[in-house]
Amino acid sequence: MTLVGLTAGHNANDSGAVRDPVQENLLTLQTLGYAMSYLASREIYTVSPTGKLSSKILELNRYKLACAVEIHYNAFSNTTVKGVESIYHPGSVKGLRLAEGIYNEMTDLPFLSPRKVVHTKELGRRLAFTREVSAPAVIIEPLWISNPDERAAVEDPDKVRMIGHAVAKAIINFLSWSTE
Repeated sequence: MTLVGLTAGHNANDSGAVRDPVQENLLTLQTLGYAMSYLASREIYTVSPTGKLSSKILELNRYKLACAVEIHYNAFSNTTVKGVESIYHPGSVKGLRLAEGIYNEMTDLPFLSPRKVVHTKELGRRLAFTREVSAPAVIIEPLWISNPDERAAVEDPDKVRMIGHAVAKAIINFLSWSTE
């Protein structure tokens, strides 16, 4: 049985980025649901803890996961910033492979723009999810809800579904690669 970890960034007590009418925590849950459904239809099982990040990490580490992905959406005061960011922990070869795979699936979508695959040191941030989850772990930020054009894309439920499916497809490709 293949088991992967999937989590939605933020929660009811921490909504993350908000740009009316989009709330990051609700958007990540929608995206997560589409990714989980796609994986389940291919008999790939998911562990998807909720709540505070520290609790999510503890729960994920209870299992022998093939990989783990946390879904977020970016925002910034400069509304022209755009593009997919895929973040991994430096030194994790499998994390880099997963990050690149998700990035490539995302940037194949016609409504998403390329930005970068980046490790946490390059960002100047220590991200607990990529550092503390024992499986290869990636944070994906498909777009910037502060950018009006990118925000408009996620106001379309079909495009949110496509993003969720892109995450799932990349995980499936990663699983094929990592078991060769």
